[in-house]
Amino acid sequence: MTRRPLLALAGVALLLAPASLLAHPGEDWRDGAPEPALSLSAEVDATIQEGMEGQGQAVMGIDPGQGRFQGEWAFGTCQMAAAGHAQLALLHPEHAAVLVPRAERAMDCAIAEATWSFDRQAWGDLALEHLDDDAHDHAVLGYLGVSLGLLRLAAPDTRHAALHDRVAAALARRIPRGPVLETYPGEAYPVDHAMGLATVALHARATGQAPPAWLPGHLARYRERFVDEHGLLVQSASPSTGRPRSVGRGSGTTLAAWALSWVDPELSRALTLAVREGLADRRAGVAMVREYHPSTCARGHGCQGDVDSGPLILGASVSATGFALAGARRLQDETWFDALWGTTRLFGGWTGSAFTTGGPLGNAIMLAMLTAPTPDELAEARR
Repeated sequence: MTRRPLLALAGVALLLAPASLLAHPGEDWRDGAPEPALSLSAEVDATIQEGMEGQGQAVMGIDPGQGRFQGEWAFGTCQMAAAGHAQLALLHPEHAAVLVPRAERAMDCAIAEATWSFDRQAWGDLALEHLDDDAHDHAVLGYLGVSLGLLRLAAPDTRHAALHDRVAAALARRIPRGPVLETYPGEAYPVDHAMGLATVALHARATGQAPPAWLPGHLARYRERFVDEHGLLVQSASPSTGRPRSVGRGSGTTLAAWALSWVDPELSRALTLAVREGLADRRAGVAMVREYHPSTCARGHGCQGDVDSGPLILGASVSATGFALAGARRLQDETWFDALWGTTRLFGGWTGSAFTTGGPLGNAIMLAMLTAPTPDELAEARR
């Protein structure tokens, strides 16, 4: 009962925010200037190191034993941190000597047994101990695989190379078995499946191999099954049939677009354009990304916020707005990026080196989204 008045006040604050507070062009992030990203990278790395000190009981100050979402947040902090450090090393190889060790430390956090307790509670086994058998899908491995692949591109001789090989091989076997990877028993999410596809493609790129022959056809079916009439990715699906169990949503679409840029740039761009055209919104000068397409809500689908979207404020999703920064940067849409950055900077509490809201997970996600390569940078990173 106490949450609703707080959210209402937050919505009022959004509407009353002076436009001058939002007018902060993000050219440093847009143009790939290293300084702000290196500052955020240092803050994220310091948090990872501090969070690993008590790792036997808790990771990143979050006790994974307290439940699935707490565990996912701990894993996501470490995984996104590794991805962000690695992307930054790809964009600025002159700083790789500092950034690669940071990415490897974050990966140590991401693969720690305590970090994976949330997945073990669901499946009854530890995913990293069963990479050579395929009893369960463990779709969350795709998130780990994306970060491993980015790290491998930045540092081919990384000490995590052998793990990268095994994770990618496991996903390459499991993905073709069905329409969509199972995240938890009876649950499947196309955004998680996108991470698996990106893992396989990134591994091929990092090791100089051809992608699997099944990948193009699978990508075509993925698009046919999971992209709705508005061009958005559905949030959940049946693991056995692939039939959608939800409508298209902003949080999953924007995050999947980030991952798919490494495996299917055309689909990644199409998803981002659909978000910009169908979900981008502005209220009193505040740029936002809605979680649901307006016509979806009009049809009575509920359109409620949840753990994926974060609290919805005037229909806008905290998660989708943050994830959309990666898409806006890749599109090289200066107007949209600067507008989203103005919102993120103000309500994220940007200090010049970190964000004061969102905690360790928010900072790690922002590092990964704000360093997402543009098409030109992506082409350079793929060489």
